[in-house]
Amino acid sequence: MQQSNLSNHTGNQTRQTINNQFKITTTKRTILLLMFALTSFNWIIGQISCYPDNANYNTGSTDGTNFTQTSLIYTESNRAERGWARFNTSAIPDGDEILAIELHLYVNDDNWAWFKVMSMESDPLGGDAASIFQDAGDGTTYATNISDFPEPGWYIVDLGITAAVDLKNLLVNDWFAIGLNEHETDRPGFYLSCDGWDETNKPYIVVTRNAPPSCPAPSALTVSNIAANSADLSWTENGTATNWNIKWGTSGFNPDTEGTIISSVTNPYTLSGLAADATFDWYVRSDCGGGDKSDWVGPKTFTIRDLAPAPYTQGFPTTSPPEGWTTTGWTIGTTSAIPALDGNYIRELMQSSTPRTFTTINIGNVSADMLLSFYYAHANYSYPYVAPGNGSGNFIVSISTDYGQSYTNLETVNNNSIASWQYKSYDLNAYAGEIVKIKITGNTNSGYYWLAFDSFSVDVPVSCPAPTLLSNSSVTPNSAELSWTERGSATSWNIKWATASFDPDTEGTLVSGVTNPFTLSGLDQNTNYHWYVQADCGGGSVSDWEGPNSFTTLHLSPAPYTQGFPTTSPPEGWTTTGWTIGTTSAIPALDGNYIRELM
Repeated sequence: MQQSNLSNHTGNQTRQTINNQFKITTTKRTILLLMFALTSFNWIIGQISCYPDNANYNTGSTDGTNFTQTSLIYTESNRAERGWARFNTSAIPDGDEILAIELHLYVNDDNWAWFKVMSMESDPLGGDAASIFQDAGDGTTYATNISDFPEPGWYIVDLGITAAVDLKNLLVNDWFAIGLNEHETDRPGFYLSCDGWDETNKPYIVVTRNAPPSCPAPSALTVSNIAANSADLSWTENGTATNWNIKWGTSGFNPDTEGTIISSVTNPYTLSGLAADATFDWYVRSDCGGGDKSDWVGPKTFTIRDLAPAPYTQGFPTTSPPEGWTTTGWTIGTTSAIPALDGNYIRELMQSSTPRTFTTINIGNVSADMLLSFYYAHANYSYPYVAPGNGSGNFIVSISTDYGQSYTNLETVNNNSIASWQYKSYDLNAYAGEIVKIKITGNTNSGYYWLAFDSFSVDVPVSCPAPTLLSNSSVTPNSAELSWTERGSATSWNIKWATASFDPDTEGTLVSGVTNPFTLSGLDQNTNYHWYVQADCGGGSVSDWEGPNSFTTLHLSPAPYTQGFPTTSPPEGWTTTGWTIGTTSAIPALDGNYIRELM
């Protein structure tokens, strides 16, 4: 044997060799003990030796450009050469459990090679010199050793559990290959040479295995279509079973003593009746009949989220956060700075650089023709409550399809100088079939202002939407100007009005084909009126009635007019907030009561 370059390696090489031999002996004893233990439990155990086929390139060597050997297995440092061995495993039935692999190589020459036994992902018989060189050096390391063999002889090593798993997965291909790689890159001339298929002492592997169970366990557990209280469970059957059992429960349960069993299920299976906002584990086993069942496989974990079916609308009917919404820092109600669109809305006083965020419940499944829509408004904190204007801040609309784990921005909406409610909508065609969650993030650049949102909707848009933002102005004793905001493309509208609450579908006085705004006249003085508006989109298509809105006509007294305060009650039509009708000792009465205020 050559002993050149010995000084380039450190450590006691003889001690390394003894350690390697001890490891090999210990491994053999471990395998024998394992075989004895498994036999005691009546498992079917066997060993089989697998050799390379007697043909070129079933073993060999390559320098990355050319095949240097067609049988001899040779590897040299500085990436000079790498070798390989391909073993025929067709004698091992597909599905056998692989417990251990022992590699036997006959070393015919070596020079202090620091080498690794590597996995090979591709069949060497189908590769060229370059691909085999790469494959023999960049896979999984099964074993690492330093060669210091005093004379030619057998090198034996247990390749470990990873190799056993790899072989099990390759049984259907009827081959298993290993690479030999002298992995030093800074010291030339170190090598290892082993007999190949065409030499006297062929390499081989000893495979310890047992036959597959009579009822194989399923694999590849999957959860899909997670809904408000259910989820679809599926798996891959590895035998011939057509019947399965499921065991499920709150995440972390002990499957040996806990959990709910459901027998005779199909694949896939819809597990229903689940609590929202909870996490569950589940297991599955095959039922092969005649009392023969596989082991339980699992757990597979999934979470039921709060989920609202689409279409979905949210108008904040109470001041409590809607179910499934996260509204930390935001308030539901109203403020004098922003008149109500339709009752309560969600609002926040924007006054710091810290982003203000709220999220909706999960909504789904979305269809291709749905829109996300809502109204928003902003107004300065102080009177006269004008809009904060450009540059004062913005809000970001974003959407999630993974229950809020990540979001995609739909738009950044900058503040403007519009003081009234504004409408936004987004096409959800790209999210068809998905469960979505919406996030609004408010950002402040300067000033103090309110930011408010209302009437969230994930729904199919109506062909003729109802108007919104009904308002009254220029009220007189016998008329009022009515106006609204059109949400579609209508240019004609219908009005219904009455002097008390009424059902617009069956009651009220109809005025058709009006413009916007519209002056309603011929009214009685000092009278309260209610009114609704409806868009007329043409061709017989009309919107729902929107309203009611209300106003009171002014009180009118004929001239000449006198008022001497005969009682302490405010006279009809007067507004006397803060003032008192009566007398005080500080001011003698002119003619009984008078109206006064302490200034």
